[in-house]
Amino acid sequence: MATGIEPDRSLLNRGAALFGARPEEVLPLAWAFAYFFCLLCGYSILRPVRDEMAIEGGIKHLPWLMSATFVTMVLATPLFGWLSARFGPARTMAVAMAGFGFASAMCGLSNSLAMLVFFRSADW
Repeated sequence: MATGIEPDRSLLNRGAALFGARPEEVLPLAWAFAYFFCLLCGYSILRPVRDEMAIEGGIKHLPWLMSATFVTMVLATPLFGWLSARFGPARTMAVAMAGFGFASAMCGLSNSLAMLVFFRSADW
């Protein structure tokens, strides 16, 4: 089924040769790299929040921040599985990446700790 947008096969072939992969594996590899890059950006946003919370609220609140991050991920994983099954993995991933990018940008533009924590929680 044609989507109207065909990937540049020469670029895929060059990418496959670079990584030692088949051409059909290059596009999913690129998406996985982009997702992992965004994930690491999100964790780098969390670090200053953690440090600021330690300064303001004391060390005793740090386990709650880490626990909340873990629980959010545990709850989000089945949700994304369900959404992927319902709407398709490509659409779900595209919407998730757009939402992640928006929430990350808002984290960077936050002017208070509360705003930063709010957008970081939306960044899962």
